[in-house]
Amino acid sequence: MGNSQSSRASAKKINAPNVEHNLQSESARGRKSLPTSAAAAADHANTTTTTSSSTTNKDLSNVEVQLVSSTSSTADDASDDDAHESIGYQSDDEETDEEIDAGLAERRLILEDAAMLKQYATFHLHPEESIETTSPFAKGRNYFTRPSAPEQLTIEESQERARILEDAQQLKMYANFHLHPENPVEKTTDATATARNFFSRASAPEQETLEEAEERVKILEEVAILKKYAEFHFHPEKPVQSQVDPAAFGRNYFTRASAPEHLTADEAQEREAILAECMALKQYADFHFHPEKPVATTDSMACARNYFTRASADEYFDDEAAEERELILKEAGMLKQYADFHFHPEKPVQTTDATICGRNFFTRASAEEYLDEEEAEERELILAECMALKTVAGYHLHPERPVESHGDGTSFGRNFFGRASA
Repeated sequence: MGNSQSSRASAKKINAPNVEHNLQSESARGRKSLPTSAAAAADHANTTTTTSSSTTNKDLSNVEVQLVSSTSSTADDASDDDAHESIGYQSDDEETDEEIDAGLAERRLILEDAAMLKQYATFHLHPEESIETTSPFAKGRNYFTRPSAPEQLTIEESQERARILEDAQQLKMYANFHLHPENPVEKTTDATATARNFFSRASAPEQETLEEAEERVKILEEVAILKKYAEFHFHPEKPVQSQVDPAAFGRNYFTRASAPEHLTADEAQEREAILAECMALKQYADFHFHPEKPVATTDSMACARNYFTRASADEYFDDEAAEERELILKEAGMLKQYADFHFHPEKPVQTTDATICGRNFFTRASAEEYLDEEEAEERELILAECMALKTVAGYHLHPERPVESHGDGTSFGRNFFGRASA
């Protein structure tokens, strides 16, 4: 009995330094197998991080006594071997928790490194973005004044450049004035601004005087009147437009002295009779020339003979000859269909028979040779290499073209014009 109590005391001394670690590991993994008093003690140990070391040792001693009392209530007379076995079980749990904590720490470290790598990659890929920091001591170099930055203009060069651009703008404006003098003068705020007349300048083309302009207007009016009367004589059939002069009158076009001769009443009737006979002759000629046309008449007593059974009609087939003819035409149609099948095998097959079948056009005995899988892969590889060779040849043939990056923020290249061999 004394040996058992001494073994329990030694077990308490062995497990005392690791009680807090085991309780925190069990609580972090969400286990529910801890005793209520032990869980409360673990929570109390996690929340009281600002207390002194003496208070912590006192709490650990209380937790130790509660654990030993809860586990030793069922067997007071256990042997020393059982105590040693419980000590070994607790050591195994402690080692498992350490491995889990080490794995979690390693995982957090990897995630932190990946986040930092992503952040720095963003810095290099987008240097134009603004810097966000909470440290007042953070600093960095200027993106535009770095050694690899393109050359920047100085203040004097910028002023000179602005002055040159302003002179060029004014030169363009004055060139436009000389090139397009017909453009209106833009509004100006200078009350003393003056300009010469475009139409009376020294280099202007000659202008008409007032007398010349009036003469010109008179000539144009006379030409217009002459044109109107010429149209009256050239087109006398046109209706006479209403005049504002009520006394205006005109002669008859058809009875004028210079009019061509006209038919008398008897001659006009004879002419109408001849035209009617010609129309009837044309109608009957059409009847004989196109007997297949349907007869159109309004006379219910009209009758006619059969065109196909008339005495002068052509010979027709009897029933046997007609059947033979239909059979020959049907065979000729099928022959034409099969000839089209052989002549155009690429056309889709159209059929309503669900049991019909046919051979494969591409695997027939007379089909052309095709590449196997290895030859096809070799052909694709050769084409891919040719495409890559063409791309690289384009790089060498046209070095002035811009480089197109495919989302790689770390890609870089040297300057073609500033290289050593340029």
